[in-house]
Amino acid sequence: MWIGHSDRETLTGNGYFDERAHGADDQELRTSAVPAGQPLVAGVVCGSVPGAPASPSKGASAPVPVRPDLPSAAVVSIQRPGAGGRLRRGCEEVFAGTARTRPGDRPLTDPRYTAWRLTGPDGPVVLGAGPSGGFVVPLLPDGTYPLTFTATDPDSGLTATARVSVRVVGCLR
Repeated sequence: MWIGHSDRETLTGNGYFDERAHGADDQELRTSAVPAGQPLVAGVVCGSVPGAPASPSKGASAPVPVRPDLPSAAVVSIQRPGAGGRLRRGCEEVFAGTARTRPGDRPLTDPRYTAWRLTGPDGPVVLGAGPSGGFVVPLLPDGTYPLTFTATDPDSGLTATARVSVRVVGCLR
């Protein structure tokens, strides 16, 4: 075995698992008992490289891996409130959006796969679930906040988001 780095706990390098040694530096691997509490860390890469080792030429770059096409996430949009719309703090407002699978173009209507969030100064607040409904606007200070409608395709697990900015104002009754 040729060893690139070794100490009592770490053994790295090229190994040949044959009945005979391949060179003067080869070492025989022996099994030994490992205490039950001893954590084990190991990694193995199998393969062979034909020819002699060579240094890459200057300017050479690694090949770019090719990714297979992944299924697209759900398609979502927000119809109500529109961008710049006003939401009355502490009041119930109507929210409406659409979510469809892609491919397949099936509507996502199950509330388990959709969520409405309004991001305030202390982070996102979940308003409700489902493609539409009446949800109470949290008690946020007057201001403009991002409203997000998120849908997850139940088949692929991929998520898509639509976002608009809305204005939170006081609720007049």
